[in-house]
Amino acid sequence: MDEQIFDAAVAVGDNCHMPKKRLSFRDVLEGVTQHMPSLRTAEGRLVATRVAEYCAKQGYPVSQPTLSRHLRAGGPEGHKPDPETIAALIAAFRIPRELLEGEHMSAELDTALTRSPLEDLFLAERISRLKPGARRALLIQLEEIEKREAELLRALQGTNVTSLDRKRT
Repeated sequence: MDEQIFDAAVAVGDNCHMPKKRLSFRDVLEGVTQHMPSLRTAEGRLVATRVAEYCAKQGYPVSQPTLSRHLRAGGPEGHKPDPETIAALIAAFRIPRELLEGEHMSAELDTALTRSPLEDLFLAERISRLKPGARRALLIQLEEIEKREAELLRALQGTNVTSLDRKRT
């Protein structure tokens, strides 16, 4: 099966920080898959074939041609995916129904999208579904990464460390 790759040129974060915004099918699918590297190329582009395979593994099959057709279609005003595709994606990715159906969002969701990018809300939802032990392990790893980054920044800002410029010979 050929992989159908979609350029992630639609900046989901920029589109989501607007109150009362209706999101397109593509915006929502880009957002929900943003933090799922297995569904994207190394460059970060969405691969419809991988999304279809993921849905099938979750027990909610959607064909790659159907996903491709919906991803290429216009915005939320001019296009609405078929009910079977909506139901499968809601179940596979746990997406709020109003997002996929292009309806106006609830006040709570609208407020959340005003404060945070869509992909971060989906990531937070995934993390909240983890068992407490797994969530704690993930958060410990996150803290360690943040500590290392802060140490590196302090070291680079100090006077005793010089960054090497690899372009010079």
